[in-house]
Amino acid sequence: MVSALLVRLLGWLFLIWIASLILGFSLFRIEVIIWLPIAVVVGSIIRSVQQLLIFNRELTQKDLLEERLKALATQAELKALKAQINPHFLFNSLNTVASLARTSPDKAEEATLKLADVFRYTLSSSNREFVTLQDELDFLDSYLDVEKARFGDKLEVIKSIQPEILNARVPSLILQPLVENCLKHGRTPKGNANIEIQCSLDGNAIKIEIRDQGKGPPEEIKRGIYTKGTGLKNVNERLLKTYGEGYGLKFKDNHPSGAIAIVTIPGEKT
Repeated sequence: MVSALLVRLLGWLFLIWIASLILGFSLFRIEVIIWLPIAVVVGSIIRSVQQLLIFNRELTQKDLLEERLKALATQAELKALKAQINPHFLFNSLNTVASLARTSPDKAEEATLKLADVFRYTLSSSNREFVTLQDELDFLDSYLDVEKARFGDKLEVIKSIQPEILNARVPSLILQPLVENCLKHGRTPKGNANIEIQCSLDGNAIKIEIRDQGKGPPEEIKRGIYTKGTGLKNVNERLLKTYGEGYGLKFKDNHPSGAIAIVTIPGEKT
């Protein structure tokens, strides 16, 4: 800094000396001696402010670039997680139709039509991270119709939905893995799958609860540890990456028996 100041001072002296030769005034006049250091100091301050502004702009651009890269990385991770879920339940649905084709061709045909709806929704939502709650519930109905062809009267679904939140934004394909978990692990000793889906407004958030009447969640699941399978782990990671801590998947006991899967989503509308 001292060196820069000396260079600047010499530069000013050189310019003033040239000016004195051209204009014919003395370099050692009192006005020159007084105003020269003042001009050097003011010039140094202006230069420092300019450099500070340039540095701040570059730093801001760097921060924006880092945030953009983080957002792109998160988006790629979310797409990868959803891509793991899609073939998982589609494969299971195809198995259902294949099984029905041997035992009940009429039901297999009906299930195939519903499965087509499932495929259409999956394809249409592959490039959409968010859909309305109404869209997600309609898709869930198509999926459950396929499963009803397999379970028959043993599958009962009760829904309780507040109409004012049907346009709320939710991550696409976020509910199906939870319902599928009920069908796998939440059946009663007689093999019945009694599922209750509740969607309500909880303050400024959307609260979705999916209940079953099975054995109840294991202790590690209630502690938020999802080590087995793909569905629950992916749902939890997608919620955390999308909304942050506090919005992950949670489980608690249902009474008198069973599990309650809880998803909390900020109440945004499309």
